[in-house]
Amino acid sequence: MPPDGVVVIPLLTFRECALFVLPHGVEEPAEDHVLRLAPGAWRELMDILMCWQSASLDKDLRRAPLSAWTAAVDEVTDQLWTAVAGPLRERLRALGVPDGARLWITASDLSNQLPLHAARRVEDGRHRMILDDYVVAYTPSVRLLHRAYQRLGRGADDARTALFLADPLGDLPYAAEEVATIKELFPAGSRLVLSGPEITHETVFAGVSGRRYVHVACHAFLNWFQPNYSAIPLADGDFLVAGELAGLDLSAARLVTLSGCQSGTSFNRRARGEYSGLAASLLRAGAPTVVATLWQVDDHASSLLMSRFYEELMAGAGHDPARALRLAQLWMRAATRAELTAYQAGRPGAAAAERRWRLLGHGPQDRPYASPHYWAACTVVGA
Repeated sequence: MPPDGVVVIPLLTFRECALFVLPHGVEEPAEDHVLRLAPGAWRELMDILMCWQSASLDKDLRRAPLSAWTAAVDEVTDQLWTAVAGPLRERLRALGVPDGARLWITASDLSNQLPLHAARRVEDGRHRMILDDYVVAYTPSVRLLHRAYQRLGRGADDARTALFLADPLGDLPYAAEEVATIKELFPAGSRLVLSGPEITHETVFAGVSGRRYVHVACHAFLNWFQPNYSAIPLADGDFLVAGELAGLDLSAARLVTLSGCQSGTSFNRRARGEYSGLAASLLRAGAPTVVATLWQVDDHASSLLMSRFYEELMAGAGHDPARALRLAQLWMRAATRAELTAYQAGRPGAAAAERRWRLLGHGPQDRPYASPHYWAACTVVGA
């Protein structure tokens, strides 16, 4: 791990809730490394989690005006600051952890579903989040994080071999635009783009071999009850399920991105003490890092976020996915309608996005994607 890294391990029990806060180099935790949350925190956190799960499964809420779901996300991020992120930030500062350090939050029922990185407070009249203070990533376990870091030495960071999978079902217009934009960051002779009917089991398994980057812009289906059967739909009417991902040849991979809905949510298989789902399965298959999402995402917002993420990844963020995603998310939150219009100029979906923003009443200096609903679903899992 980098010398500025901190592992945060949530421990949630009926009697007590605590976070183990372990900066790089700590071999034997002391009392200062155990953050005990306030009495009653377990009930408060379980209430937040249950409300979140209910909202995620509530089809009526998903059909309600966009403002209803946006308000639900905003409320959860406010609650998470009071319950978890605020005390965590105080403890990190007491331990001398500098701003900009990287946090890895290990798997728990809480961190696998809720956007802890977007937990927010009001400061100087504006919302600030834990993401403003630190680079945040997640990991199913410390063991898998260690294994992911061991894999980082494979290949060269500047190798730009890539596989793109775009919209196998043909119902995500911005997915094709997303891929068309991102692929231009990779040399023409080093990229393979599969779209629509080209995306089958055979082409996916053959296409990933030897690729440094794999970008999947399509639906993802979360199976809440059997996460190993969470799946990515393919063009031939079949599915690529989480349990099959171990068969992918990801030996050359630096990053796999799943921009489909709820692809980053995982669950504890209590009998074995393991977390499973699409992102966790890709880590076990050999990917050092996975970018995935926690809830159903807005197609246009996701397209803009992903293109900005790859720009940061290939430039200023130095091929570091966690830092690149943080920069892209902070940009997305702050961007005005005028800035977004300039950014997407010339893209096929630009006119439709402009019409939508006008219908929603956004003026040129408004920030259409300020709410974490639009960008906080994306998380980095792994190294």
